[in-house]
Amino acid sequence: MENTTVPFSIERMDPLGQGVSKVTDKITFIPRTLPGEKGEATILKKKGKSVQFGKLESLETPSPKRIEAKCPHYNNCVGCRYLHTTYENECALKKEAYAFFYKDSVEAKDIEFHEAPKRDSYRNRIQLHYDKKRNLLGFVNGDDIVPTPLCLLPNEKVKKKMDELYEGNLWHKLTKREPETGHIEVSETDYTLNKNYAFGGFTQVYEEMNQLAAKRVHQFFEPSSEGFVVDLFGGNGNLTRALSRPTLVLDAIGSNDGMAAHQSFFEYNVYNKWAMKRIDKILQKPQFLDKTCDWLILDPPRSGLKTLPSFVDVFNPKKISYLSCDPLTQVRDLKLLGPMGWKIEKVEFFDFFPGTHHLESLVHLVKRS
Repeated sequence: MENTTVPFSIERMDPLGQGVSKVTDKITFIPRTLPGEKGEATILKKKGKSVQFGKLESLETPSPKRIEAKCPHYNNCVGCRYLHTTYENECALKKEAYAFFYKDSVEAKDIEFHEAPKRDSYRNRIQLHYDKKRNLLGFVNGDDIVPTPLCLLPNEKVKKKMDELYEGNLWHKLTKREPETGHIEVSETDYTLNKNYAFGGFTQVYEEMNQLAAKRVHQFFEPSSEGFVVDLFGGNGNLTRALSRPTLVLDAIGSNDGMAAHQSFFEYNVYNKWAMKRIDKILQKPQFLDKTCDWLILDPPRSGLKTLPSFVDVFNPKKISYLSCDPLTQVRDLKLLGPMGWKIEKVEFFDFFPGTHHLESLVHLVKRS
């Protein structure tokens, strides 16, 4: 029965930042716990006969790596999962949890983990949900909205814009002609109401980590080659702007504005059923005609790209670099390339989202000799 109390002993952390306990006849997932901790949890939900989800009630044996969370919203907000431990330990636990998915290709010790320069005040964009009837503005937690005026994640400029929303209820004025429930995306300069995420153009939320990832991508590049580069889901050309090779940037949103001279942007919906036919026309452009593709770079959304083998067939690249915000879908996609002769050469993790369970994974692939 749900809402019953059970004992737990945490063995490890899962990729969602939940402690995993196997004390009872069911596997129990409990947020805000750490490996080695023992105590009691209240069961909130069950899944099938062998899995259940609990809420920490009491600690009998706390971890020596447990700390008091700095954020006053931490116990009620689901945005962050690791603020109850040190940042050093957070990174170690994240690496261990996500390295498991790549175990068939690379050992955990060979995966390079890039820590963030700071744990808070890093986001250059944040999305808040509102409910006018309940007078709530904040992050979604199930069916509820948790007000988060003191959130530690936004950078200084975004925090100032958030303060404006909360102080004097500016968000009520902004949403006067909007639906009763919705969301407000807060950037460093503006508010966007009830539009798709990153409506004005996608950018990574942690700029310093974004620069590091782009630098690491470039280290995989061979400047002596003479072919062109494909930047799939390239947005504003973020990952390939510093290259000098002719680059085909493909995305559903973007433009040539602000791109480097070597970059050519084409508005292109990768998920459209006619996507492959449009590629043939684009490759007839003078800068790509009769040239080979040396390198395919892709940075898809969390859903990944199930049709990746089709794009690899069309471009026939010599190398592939795949940056992902969801290692699960990335691994799913990369398994499709194994039978085509591709192998993983290197895996790197980037902590783009400190405090949360998320991270970015960068995988470099080459053809088997």
